[in-house]
Amino acid sequence: MEVKEVKVGEWGKRVRARDHANRLVKAELLHGVVGPESLAFDVEGRGPYTGLADGRIVRLHPPPFTSFSDFAVTSPHWSKERCSGAKKEDEEVCGRPLGLRFHNRTGELYIADAYYGLLVVGPEGGLARQISTLPDDGIPLRFTNDLDINPQTDIVYFTDSSSKFRRKNYMQVVVSTEDSGRLLKYDPTTKKTNVLLNHLHFPNGLSLSHDASFLVFAETTKAMLSRYWLEGEKAGSKEVFVRLPGLPDNVRANEKGELWVAIHRRCSLLIYFLAKHVRLRRLLLRFPVPPLFQRWFIYNNKFGGGGMAVKYSPHGELKEVLEDGGGKRVASISEAHERDGKLWIGSVLSTHVAVYQLEDDRTSSIPTPM
Repeated sequence: MEVKEVKVGEWGKRVRARDHANRLVKAELLHGVVGPESLAFDVEGRGPYTGLADGRIVRLHPPPFTSFSDFAVTSPHWSKERCSGAKKEDEEVCGRPLGLRFHNRTGELYIADAYYGLLVVGPEGGLARQISTLPDDGIPLRFTNDLDINPQTDIVYFTDSSSKFRRKNYMQVVVSTEDSGRLLKYDPTTKKTNVLLNHLHFPNGLSLSHDASFLVFAETTKAMLSRYWLEGEKAGSKEVFVRLPGLPDNVRANEKGELWVAIHRRCSLLIYFLAKHVRLRRLLLRFPVPPLFQRWFIYNNKFGGGGMAVKYSPHGELKEVLEDGGGKRVASISEAHERDGKLWIGSVLSTHVAVYQLEDDRTSSIPTPM
């Protein structure tokens, strides 16, 4: 099926027409967690589990979800004294868990840590075990970001956002639009990691289609989703899936195979234009005052409105738009995870998990895990 691009000017019309612009102001906020980037539920329905800014992975307890317990860490050097209240300069020591996925057959949690690569930890938690740090191209992982697992083959697909910069320097990746990112796969049978695609622009969140015939992954600095075919006549090829009105982060499929895309913030028209036209942005960076351009870029992105969650069909058709237009309650979004009629929302910049009641589920309480 040919994917039709939604022009940036059409987004405002669609949002206003369906009164979506401020629906996320109704979200409930679960406080006490700093920087919850990704969210996952285990095979028994417990959770959500989320990775925090101090390097821990924690599990939120059942309603009212005001408490949580430590589950795992990714760094063998993690200590409460060093990492509690960790700042960005401590991330390389304490770890920064980003994408999380449970393997439904084994109960293990797979983790993409920005500094420690691809890891796995058993159902009881503890110190996660590194399983991939060096792909077959000989270039070490520097900014591991997100992952998904094929439950039939156990193969793990994941992204490395940059081969040049670490996560603590992510704004250099965003502003420069450098293209050293990679899409990779790890085979637990052979213990080998292979590069599927390189020269990507900040590859970020990803999700397998329900039939595992393709992957959809975010290219953040190009404000778009790309599709990589795993099977069929197009196997091994990449194509544009959809273009977006902001910089995307994680991608998560619901039970129907629809894809929820987390938009960190809506872009201004000019930022969107520069994201689409990479050569022009690189040209601007050649001028004698690139720091001035960087400050301008950050300013425009910071004040582009609040977070947005967008749902697409498996064919790239726009299905739903949820947004906090003023950014007063849900200022940014790193992941939108649908479960039991709720949309669980995390952000690396927040001190809470947000929970939004989807309209097709009229119950008012947050579900108790089984």
